[in-house]
Amino acid sequence: MSKTLSEKSKNKDTMKKILLVIVLLSAAVMHSQDIRAAYIRTKVVSGLTQSISITIFTEASMNISRPSIPIAFGDGNTGTFTLSPAAAAGTVNVKTYSGTHTYAGSGTYMAFFQDTFRIAGIKNMTNSQSQSIRTEAMIVMSNVTQQNTSPLLLNPPFNSGITGSQFNYTPAYSDVDGDSLSYALTSCIGAGYYQPALSSISSSGVFSFYTDSAGIYVFSILAKEWRKNTSGVYQVIGITQMDFPVEVSLATVIKETANENHTMFLFPNPVTDELNISCDEKNFEEFSIEAINCLGQIVLKTCNDKKIN
Repeated sequence: MSKTLSEKSKNKDTMKKILLVIVLLSAAVMHSQDIRAAYIRTKVVSGLTQSISITIFTEASMNISRPSIPIAFGDGNTGTFTLSPAAAAGTVNVKTYSGTHTYAGSGTYMAFFQDTFRIAGIKNMTNSQSQSIRTEAMIVMSNVTQQNTSPLLLNPPFNSGITGSQFNYTPAYSDVDGDSLSYALTSCIGAGYYQPALSSISSSGVFSFYTDSAGIYVFSILAKEWRKNTSGVYQVIGITQMDFPVEVSLATVIKETANENHTMFLFPNPVTDELNISCDEKNFEEFSIEAINCLGQIVLKTCNDKKIN
């Protein structure tokens, strides 16, 4: 009998060790996602040869080695670019990868970088830690010499954390060729992505986001270059894309439910032990709460509780 109990004890210890390993492995997978933002630049070197550079912004705390990245040139060919010396900007590392490619002939090509190391916990994308991040550029190649350099990003998205209800960001693109620029928001790639309704970009390139709740959101901006052709008609001669996050930290108010008659508060924020809920009981006689982790899994459900452990 004692032998059987001893075996059971060993089995329990083994199970604990197995569960611990699973948890640690899961944490390692989640924390390996380090890319916050990315953008691309192109430039005609000579003839049909283009210089292309990719800049990515990564979480410095993760310190993931990435000596090279893959790139698709848009003509069926792919390559690998190596890392230039990286620079640090607070909690973010800025890494640039550059190289050249010669196209076979004139045409329009879509060169792009794509990687599956997007950061976890993005609110407007399903399971962002398993989704890709992508930045691309439309390159118009001509057999007739046409010098073109895509716009320079003067105000990169180093620090996009905010605590207010409105966020404004001006990338401040500058075009060395003097081309006219226009801007548009486009969808980030990834399952379940949606663009928040209260987000926009002006004709002068000012991005605005009226935040609705705390969390990380991602957006993608297209900068289009326009130049007159020989007939005096403006045409698009290049497009560059930037994918970037906005991290919203609202101190107390959950704005999805808040208006002049319906207000709910959560405190403290962030919370470590016990979350308190305060609301207008007249308008919130009954309510339910779900806690969802960064994997999209529901880890807690409760109804009408004003204190949650």
